Amino acid sequence: MAKFKSYSAKFFQDESEVLRRATRNMAGSIINKSQLLNPVDTGALRSSSRVKTNRKGGHAAIVGGADVGIPYARRQEFEHRTKKHYLQRAGDATVKQGFKTFYEMSK
Repeated sequence: MAKFKSYSAKFFQDESEVLRRATRNMAGSIINKSQLLNPVDTGALRSSSRVKTNRKGGHAAIVGGADVGIPYARRQEFEHRTKKHYLQRAGDATVKQGFKTFYEMSK
């Protein structure tokens, strides 16, 4: 009788890595789009955004602005008279691209 060899563990490991990369790429895309949309005076807000990932869980978060010492970041996002919701609009535009786009890029 022939032995059956399973490759499912390798498959799940590979797919998990692809999903982590896709999530990170999607967060990076949000940052790139937000940098084009946010108000600029000194450039500190624009250059403060980063993607922070949790390797174990595969979660990605965008940190920047008030999280890294730019106290006016929340005001710019929610109260700026012409550029408000720049981060939200960047996220919405990225979601419209669809996760599949980032999944395919990450293979």
